[in-house]
Amino acid sequence: IMRSAFAEACLRQAAPHLSCASAGVAAFDDNRAEPNARRLAQRFGLSLESHRAQRLRAHHVEAATHIYLMDSLNKELLLRDFPHAAAKAHYLGALLPDGPREIEDPYLQSDRGLELCFTRIQKAVAELLRQLRHSTASR
Repeated sequence: IMRSAFAEACLRQAAPHLSCASAGVAAFDDNRAEPNARRLAQRFGLSLESHRAQRLRAHHVEAATHIYLMDSLNKELLLRDFPHAAAKAHYLGALLPDGPREIEDPYLQSDRGLELCFTRIQKAVAELLRQLRHSTASR
């Protein structure tokens, strides 16, 4: 429990007026974020202390206008359980001009690997917000 928890924290800090939620396709409800993720998030000025995992359920999918995924396994599991969500599914990493569209799971990686992952997520969330502001301004 690292990537989506961190992405949610980034988005909530930068745009508290937006509705967002972190939910995992294979999550166990109420699990805390990994200790390393909680510790490293603090370096980014974020807290994952109160984060609790929740499994993605039909009501999440129905309520969402966009579902941002981290990797192809997430997408495969999402579409297996919710095939009608295909049009809502996007890779968060695809918002970045450099690097792969997938954001690898840093579980069991070094602090440096987790920091690189969090940096990519932070940049992708910033780009998402930039695109949202641009689309709102052009209406």
